[in-house]
Amino acid sequence: MSEQISTLPARSATSPVNRIPLATYRLQLREGFGFEQIRELLPYLQTLGVSDLYLSPLFRARENSTHGYDVIDHGQIEPAFGGREAFVRMAEEARVRGMGVILDVVPNHMGVNDGGNRYWRDVLENGEAARWADFFDIDWDAIPLNLKHRVLLPVLGKPFGATLEAGEFRVVYDDHRLQLEYFDRRFPLAPRTWTAVLQLVSQGLASESEEVVAKSRDAGIERAELDSIISQLSHLPPCDQRGGMSMRERYREQRIARRRLGHLVDKRPQVHQA
Repeated sequence: MSEQISTLPARSATSPVNRIPLATYRLQLREGFGFEQIRELLPYLQTLGVSDLYLSPLFRARENSTHGYDVIDHGQIEPAFGGREAFVRMAEEARVRGMGVILDVVPNHMGVNDGGNRYWRDVLENGEAARWADFFDIDWDAIPLNLKHRVLLPVLGKPFGATLEAGEFRVVYDDHRLQLEYFDRRFPLAPRTWTAVLQLVSQGLASESEEVVAKSRDAGIERAELDSIISQLSHLPPCDQRGGMSMRERYREQRIARRRLGHLVDKRPQVHQA
């Protein structure tokens, strides 16, 4: 059987970047089929007469994504596809063969079911005054009134009260933050609300018997530092204050409080156990 060669007009490596594609070939990126694998296919695709490679979304998506449309970071090329260097190698070889690359960009939605989405986590943690609040289309003046300045997430498998009574919520400390754990998902808690949890820890340290306290000279220091952190967090600007000074103060004091709390948890066994 003779080889079928495309009769489409050949194009040189100096073909303009912005032009009308003649024949596109859609390629679904996934783990195990990334830029290097596409680069190896270029000679074959060229014989087919393909003028442009049409790639599925290539930005970093949520873990185990099968399609790439649930992007979590528009500033990073998905490492599982080979990263930026592999993409550049593939694109440069395609250009040498006179082929273009079309990207399926997803600017109007993101995947939020992944802890790697720092933009969404920032909004959950800092609300209306988050640095990335305007990155999302959120109605902060919603009706009913109890949803004003809040984000409603449809993630529970049953009504809130039933979920609470079933003990399906846990407050955990991870990544130097207090977070709400619901099965395999975690949501960062607003730092001003940490005080309710930390006050319970402080009370627990205070209620230790005198014998235990006598054996641990650090107990008083731990509680004093913890109470100082509670005071610091309680004075954070509210999340509905979006002014520049309030925002700078909120992020600065959060960062300092997280570092101080992390030191207590890492270095003080009694705080870690609490």
